Amino acid sequence: MEIIYTTIGSSVLLAILGFLFRNLIKIRLTNAVKHEYAEKIEKLKSELKAKNDELTSEMAYLKDSKLQRDAEARQIKQDYYHMFLEAVSIKFSHLNDMESEDAISANRKFCVEVNRLPLYASQEAVEFVSKFVGGSKAPEFTELYEVIRKDLCSNAYSGFDNLAQFYFQIPNKIKANKAIKSDS
Repeated sequence: MEIIYTTIGSSVLLAILGFLFRNLIKIRLTNAVKHEYAEKIEKLKSELKAKNDELTSEMAYLKDSKLQRDAEARQIKQDYYHMFLEAVSIKFSHLNDMESEDAISANRKFCVEVNRLPLYASQEAVEFVSKFVGGSKAPEFTELYEVIRKDLCSNAYSGFDNLAQFYFQIPNKIKANKAIKSDS
């Protein structure tokens, strides 16, 4: 009987040890797999974070460069408008004396600036200027300044949608001929 108890006890003990050993191996394998996948996930997270940071910095650079290009374009517009307004002021200051060399030179500069206007100005500004081009009456400068201010404040650099009229300004031939004859 003692052998039976010893055998049964040994069997139960072996069964318990086998169960514990099996659970131990199962837990160790599960933890090893969890650890391996946790490392892979962390590696993927760090790679994604690095790519995200790279894309974020690239987007910030592109945004900054777009702002810089917009500022440069606005500065170019300002410079062109400055030259245009200077030409307008000089031309219309010589309205009473269109035969002098200064008046002819002012008219030429005005023609150049008016013809260059569609390159940088808005459709509204070009149409406003076209109203007084070729006329002998000076424009309403406060309205002109408002149109220019509005154009400078917008970041739209699109083309003309429906330009109703645009006058290509050519210096008056008579005055130009007189200028040529006086140079000879």
